[in-house]
Amino acid sequence: MEIILNAIPEVLGAFIGSMTMYYVFNKQVKNEKERILKANQLQWLKELIITPNIDKIYAFFDEIEKEAQELRQPDAEKPTINAKIKELRRRFIKDFINLLQVAENKTQEIGQDTGYKQAKKNIEKLQDGITTVMYDDMIDLTDRTQYEKYISNEISATKNATIQAICKSFSV
Repeated sequence: MEIILNAIPEVLGAFIGSMTMYYVFNKQVKNEKERILKANQLQWLKELIITPNIDKIYAFFDEIEKEAQELRQPDAEKPTINAKIKELRRRFIKDFINLLQVAENKTQEIGQDTGYKQAKKNIEKLQDGITTVMYDDMIDLTDRTQYEKYISNEISATKNATIQAICKSFSV
């Protein structure tokens, strides 16, 4: 009887240890399956949204730069240039950025965000900034240095920040 009583704590200890190992192992397997599923879903969304539209991102910023270049002319038609830039922004948001919003619901289900809000905010801030600088009488955009500082550099920085926000959101 004494041998049985002495063996009970050892058997219980072994049983509890085995159950703990089983639980930890199953938890790790479940976490790994969830991580793989999340990675596959993000890759799928990336292939459907980002890959076929990457040219639109670069084309948008190239078109903005092209329109903004007109501001370097002394007789630049600022209202016309501003309207064209606004239209480019509107079209880019409609044709691409809103795709990110559609994907946002799916990615939020897996604990990820598409960068939609940040990308849209970047684009709107760029357009507002160009408009502000364009009508600021203290800034001479015909001067190459000032144009680069206030327009060209801002376009480049916004392009980089927007691409980074989108790409970062589609990585695991």
